[in-house]
Amino acid sequence: VENIKKRRSVSLRFLIFVSILLISFFAVAVTGQLLYRSSSKAVVNVKETTMQNQAVIMGNQLANAGCFFSATISDTLQVQLRQMASDFDGRIMVVDASFMVMYDSLGLDTGMFIMDSKVLEAFNTKVYTNYNTTYSTYEMVVPVSSGSSSPLGLIIVHGSVSILEDELADLKEKVMIVDIMALLVVILLAVVAALWMGRPIRLLRESADKVSVGNADIIDGPGYKETDEIIESFNSALTRLKTVDESRQEFVSNVSHELKTPITSIRVLADSLMSMGDAPVELYKEFMQDISNEVDREAKIITDLLDLVKMDKAASALNIAKVNVNALIEDVMHRLLPIADQRKIELVFESFRDVICDADETKL
Repeated sequence: VENIKKRRSVSLRFLIFVSILLISFFAVAVTGQLLYRSSSKAVVNVKETTMQNQAVIMGNQLANAGCFFSATISDTLQVQLRQMASDFDGRIMVVDASFMVMYDSLGLDTGMFIMDSKVLEAFNTKVYTNYNTTYSTYEMVVPVSSGSSSPLGLIIVHGSVSILEDELADLKEKVMIVDIMALLVVILLAVVAALWMGRPIRLLRESADKVSVGNADIIDGPGYKETDEIIESFNSALTRLKTVDESRQEFVSNVSHELKTPITSIRVLADSLMSMGDAPVELYKEFMQDISNEVDREAKIITDLLDLVKMDKAASALNIAKVNVNALIEDVMHRLLPIADQRKIELVFESFRDVICDADETKL
């Protein structure tokens, strides 16, 4: 028996599970990143809007108090500016229309002049913002107009984003929790999907196991197009196997019949010879010739049957030739005569003319 080396195999359900898990993990990761970026951008926008609104309110108070015309800021407004700087965890500067720093919450640049691109941009009534993630700082320049056509001055805010980073870190943690929960749900769904998608394969395997123990019924069951094609091929092979099995059963029956007749004839002829005491030599020769003929016939039958069982042949080849049916019947009766005599049966053959046919004499 040829030894078949078993190949290493991987479960289809496992491959389905891993594929769904990897695709879902990638989708969850990308979605989480997009969600975090959009949410963090929203947080930054809210923070910038809050800063800008407070700066505008503070600027209007300064403008209404006439600070930009008198170049002085009252103690009350300075207290508010310091509080605003503390809230922003940074620095607040007030610049008038001549680019002079009227107020610096740190007291470093008071009385000095500032003229750079962001200041010039703000004096064109455009708010300047810069959020530096590398140094964790932000800067905002807000023009103070208070209804006038041109800005009366500017409020410059420098600050740390530590508070903002805490909010972003909290947001990132929440997004991570959502991602983990989504992955757990995906794992559960992947297991269910793998079991459900692998069900037709399991049914096919169970049907094949039934066939292996002798149940040769045609298999059927719900599945996919691919599994239906496999089932169709499997049923075709199963039908052919059933046909082969029926042919083998018929073959066994034919073998029993074909081999029994010559052996019985040989046995009867041998018994007849042993029961004859002083039989003539001619009779011995006749009986021995009949035994020899039966042996030759047995050999032809065996050779023919061996050809039949070859795997590459559906049936043995026929040796067609002209056969005298009358002579064949007389020969058969001659071989069966000892058996008939033993059972006290009289065999009679009447022939009126020769019958010639094209046939395989051995199979006849």
